[in-house]
Amino acid sequence: MIIESALALFLILTIYHFFFEYKHNNLPPGPHAWPLIGNIPQIGKQLHRSLHSLSLIYGEVYRLYLGHTLVVVLTGRAIKEALALQPVEFGGRPWTVSFDLALRGERPLVFEDYGRHVKLHRKMGHRALKVYSQKKYQQVIIQEAEELCKRIADSSDRIFDVKKEFGLCIMNIICTKIFGSRYQVNNKEFLEILNIHDNLFRLTTVTGQSLVDIFPFLRNILPIYGHTKELQETHDEWQKILWRKYKQHLDSFDVSNIRDYTDALLLAKQEAGVENTTDQKYLENKYIVSAISTVFIAGSETTATSLCWAILYLIHFPKIQDQIYASVGKLNLQERQSFVEMRKMCPILEAFIAEVLRIITLLPLGVPHKTLCETILRGYTIPKGTTVLANLWSLHHNVSLWENPEDFNPERFLDKEGNFSHSMTDNLLPFGAGPRICMGENLARTELFLILALLLKQFRFECPPGQQMAPLECMAGISIDYCLSGRNTTQ
Repeated sequence: MIIESALALFLILTIYHFFFEYKHNNLPPGPHAWPLIGNIPQIGKQLHRSLHSLSLIYGEVYRLYLGHTLVVVLTGRAIKEALALQPVEFGGRPWTVSFDLALRGERPLVFEDYGRHVKLHRKMGHRALKVYSQKKYQQVIIQEAEELCKRIADSSDRIFDVKKEFGLCIMNIICTKIFGSRYQVNNKEFLEILNIHDNLFRLTTVTGQSLVDIFPFLRNILPIYGHTKELQETHDEWQKILWRKYKQHLDSFDVSNIRDYTDALLLAKQEAGVENTTDQKYLENKYIVSAISTVFIAGSETTATSLCWAILYLIHFPKIQDQIYASVGKLNLQERQSFVEMRKMCPILEAFIAEVLRIITLLPLGVPHKTLCETILRGYTIPKGTTVLANLWSLHHNVSLWENPEDFNPERFLDKEGNFSHSMTDNLLPFGAGPRICMGENLARTELFLILALLLKQFRFECPPGQQMAPLECMAGISIDYCLSGRNTTQ
């Protein structure tokens, strides 16, 4: 009896599955999916590589199923065709059951579907960035990079935990930008912010992959547990800190004295309220706090980890390190040159950063998108509500777009005269594409350039004596010790 019931259930699921899979007869091609579990067995631990392999079979636009959830994967030039040329159609964000439970139904702005409120807040964010000028931000980065150099120079053996030190450096830059003042690195509140942030980043990378996301009907059956429960508790702690800081800014806000990015956002909110009477509800404080939280989450871990990878590549390619040192020697950061001038003077450093961002592709699938209406891409029908993944790693390792893409070669971004060539950046999308591109792209590039320039003016990065050099194939997020030898900066 049990066997007959199991077979009957399997038959029902199989019939339902094939009806579900083929009810849209103009979907992109893709592998056949199993009943109930979809294509999950065909996906390896490194999702971006598995999806890249499938793209070699099914093309730059293909589909698969995670459980019963339809997912369309984009690679190559199809990424820009969708995200940049059809920004409204592909402007949504999928929202998983586990995130909804963990964040108590509050969707951060970064996960909101593209619409009037998202446009409004991006406009406010750009306004705030203009008020909080590039020059002021540049000074904050240089100050924090100099503090980092002091900590390294003061260490007895000049071996330091790059993940920890870059995390301290970048987080203090963001705290200065958002809150208006920097912390001492041993400050209790600062260490609490660091710990909460590390936990948030760790948990957001694993939450969204639970049973309730594959089988949503389990939402009302299973209790909140595991990573979802931990994320809920950590998010609550983070919100307490943000709201406390935000209320301090509300109480002391002075339109004639804009101290930091939070003040600049409050000013932009005030101006938007005068200009826009139809979207007043989107100017509520909870949306401003959400925008501030997004800057923290998106702007720290990714930049700090990119710096870790940059140092690892400098160790593996000492000749490139020497080339960059010769170039940054021309800079006089104390005279506070403009960032545009510095980039022109050090094209090899800019090319090095571009190549690091390309080869590591820190967010290989970017932030997922969702179709807001049924649309056509490359002749295929993409139904409304479809989750869309842009495989940026596949784009950055496409043999038809990059010569020997597995080789680390910063010179691919230089022209014959040794100047930075923007022609190759059309296929470089580490921050995404279209109107939902990361707002902090320019600021992140500024951080990477200035911090590396200051470090390489003072130190040479080498593998510690007696230790094996960390492989370039290691996964992001690990801590690596490096040995630094001081440079004679008077040369």
